[in-house]
Amino acid sequence: MTEVSDDGPEAFWNWGRFGIDFVCEDGKWKIWHMLICTDFTTPLGTSWADPNNKPKIPSGIEIPAPTKPGPVFFEYTPEQATQEIPRVPDPYYTFADTFSY
Repeated sequence: MTEVSDDGPEAFWNWGRFGIDFVCEDGKWKIWHMLICTDFTTPLGTSWADPNNKPKIPSGIEIPAPTKPGPVFFEYTPEQATQEIPRVPDPYYTFADTFSY
């Protein structure tokens, strides 16, 4: 992926998973719920296991707060097992038969 910071564009390695629920409103598909679980994001050409390698957030950009309080997913560390989040969806016919991200 590429991020644009105050210093210009910078390429990153990014590894993670998405859990997304969609809804069709007025014939248009929209994102209803979205869970992004990022294992790591690190600048291209650096160690992905180095916890100091984080993207720079450009000045004037605000990251929205999560809508659910508390941690849902923890980034990769060598000291913890990989988490199986978000879970793989179960087959369903209506949304009432399943879970939401």
